[in-house]
Amino acid sequence: MRSRITWRQGVLIRVFLGLLLMSFWGERPASAQSLDGTIEHRLAQMEERLARLEAENQQLRERLTSLETVRPVAAQSLATPQAGNGNSARPPQGPAAAAETQPPRVAWGAEIRLRPESRSDFSGKNALNNFILQRIRLNARLRLTDTITGLAQLQDSRFWGKEVSTASNESTVDLRQGSLQVDRFLDLHQAYLQVDRFLAPHLSLRLGRQELVYGNERLLGAFGWDNVGRSFDALKLAYAEPQWTTEFFFSRLNDRRNAGRGDGSQDLMGLYTHIGKSGSRWGLEPYVLYLRDGLATRGEKAALRPEPTRIATLGFRHFASFVGGFGYDVENAYQVGQNGPDTHRAVAVAAVGRYRHAGRWAPEIGLEYDFATGDRDSRDGRSEEFNNLFPTNHPLYGYADYLGWRNMQDFKPYFSFAPFSNVRTELSYHRFLLVESQGAWKNAGGKVLGYDPTGRLGTDLGHEIDLTLTFPLYERVRILGGYSVFIPGRFARGTQGPQASQFGYLQTLVTF
Repeated sequence: MRSRITWRQGVLIRVFLGLLLMSFWGERPASAQSLDGTIEHRLAQMEERLARLEAENQQLRERLTSLETVRPVAAQSLATPQAGNGNSARPPQGPAAAAETQPPRVAWGAEIRLRPESRSDFSGKNALNNFILQRIRLNARLRLTDTITGLAQLQDSRFWGKEVSTASNESTVDLRQGSLQVDRFLDLHQAYLQVDRFLAPHLSLRLGRQELVYGNERLLGAFGWDNVGRSFDALKLAYAEPQWTTEFFFSRLNDRRNAGRGDGSQDLMGLYTHIGKSGSRWGLEPYVLYLRDGLATRGEKAALRPEPTRIATLGFRHFASFVGGFGYDVENAYQVGQNGPDTHRAVAVAAVGRYRHAGRWAPEIGLEYDFATGDRDSRDGRSEEFNNLFPTNHPLYGYADYLGWRNMQDFKPYFSFAPFSNVRTELSYHRFLLVESQGAWKNAGGKVLGYDPTGRLGTDLGHEIDLTLTFPLYERVRILGGYSVFIPGRFARGTQGPQASQFGYLQTLVTF
């Protein structure tokens, strides 16, 4: 703008000087008049050019003004995600949009599991027992408010061919010890309400029938391998912080008085803490569990009157995994209390070390050692067999399920690898020994399989080899297959039989 005004002033100065010269000389010659006409013509052309430039400048100013107005709107539209096909100038609003962003009030789900099994015993006949297990679970997850949720889970568990007739609508009828007993298949596996931010921002309450799963499930687990599984009628309070969580629960397992099964209830309560971030590579889990069984139990000494059982379990679990592929998992538990009138003292230890290579097939090699005390003398009034409470023993001490975490030692090396994506196979070996030769040999369910009060059979239980394979057949269909063989040692041969016991299964799990 400044350069244009200066040029115009120069033109005016030249015109003014020319007028002065004309007035000074008076009458001008024809050549001067022609020169003046030429100058006037050029001045007119310059004025027209100036007018065009002024009009172009005005147009540029208008465009700049419009761009400054549109820029914030465009930036806002880019920053705000658009819904639908992108043609809308703003995100959807109103009840329809609120319904799309909020989860549904009820979410339905289902699980169908089918598992044929084949097992041979230790007898000389080595007879095979073949049967098919089926379990169906129907789930309804409820969302009453943002803080109140719930779960209702129905379950049907059955053996194929156990009904009286497939054309009838009756329950299974078994004649056991001359009495008629009816088994109901359909049952309520879980049904609870959960309240988050209960009385405090980090506190939650869960009330009702629920699964209690802690650690590696050596003491408390859902026992999912079983065709029925395990759940507890319980109240649970959980307090969660970013670096730690702690849970307190109280559960009633057996109300004998109101159920007409005797006097005294069976209750389990506990305090379980996890130190460390959720999903981190390491963690420490101290716990205290207390079992009170009001059923009067006889002790080892006949002169003592029966008393209830009261056992406290104090323990911890510590695990860690490192970037290089190494990891470990250690658990130790100590029990004190009364097993009926007998003084109860017992100890259990489990330790696992492993290494997984991150390369092709992701091979893993590991070594596990499990130990639990047994009762060395069944007449001294001291209970020393470890009580493993309510565990999920199946994947821990051999898939044949011939041992629980009591009066045992288990040396287990294993090797696993993934030949294909999402396919995993594992080969493991177990060396089983009793801790006390005069103590009982009990399986995963606590049933006595062998007992030698003299101790002459020693502590050699035997060997077990397990081969398992897991892989997805379809997106929601998963297959688990396995074969196990238990080769009896001296103690097992003397109490069960000389033949190797074989166990095979093929499980199909479909989830919806």
